[in-house]
Amino acid sequence: MRRVLRATGERLAVPVAHWWRESLSVDVAPKRTREVLGYFLHHPRAADSLEGVARWRLREEAIHRSVDEINAALVWLVAQGFLVEKSASGARAVFSLNPRRIADAACFMDDDEGHEAAD
Repeated sequence: MRRVLRATGERLAVPVAHWWRESLSVDVAPKRTREVLGYFLHHPRAADSLEGVARWRLREEAIHRSVDEINAALVWLVAQGFLVEKSASGARAVFSLNPRRIADAACFMDDDEGHEAAD
């Protein structure tokens, strides 16, 4: 079964089995609608398949998750004294190994007890 929808004056044939359900209200936008539309508004020449759009969305989520995890690790490493954080006014922070704690950092890396939180 196919349902015909109108979008920007064109007729689009949309397979019902892929995403449309009679129980969904056309007045309530599905989750992620604003993100997808925002992407296309910022990239008006973009054209991609369902799988392509899902792929870039998943990639963005993975990057965001990674940035959050790396931030937590950097904060912890600075708090433990393994890294030092330097920042100039208006510039991004720069992290580097604390030369006074190199031996301690090496011991931490060699430690088999697993001090990291599980995924």
